[in-house]
Amino acid sequence: MNTKTIGEKVIPAGDPRKAWKNVQTKCLRIGLHIIEYGQIESFVETIGGHGSTWVDGALERDLVNDPELSLARKFVARLYSLN
Repeated sequence: MNTKTIGEKVIPAGDPRKAWKNVQTKCLRIGLHIIEYGQIESFVETIGGHGSTWVDGALERDLVNDPELSLARKFVARLYSLN
């Protein structure tokens, strides 16, 4: 497993996790939003494909109510709350 597939979960506890949180905070201050869960396809793993194929599959879902899209909604809501 790597950060691309599962995100920050691969970062060990303790000092490495503290360092990551520091980097994440600095990135947020300059408007760089990192998906903690890995690549965008990690938001919903039941959608096949990669890149635009995955995005097309996600857009076929009920973006407001689909429970599998809750992490994506939370991420986007956080983007709006920071602006």
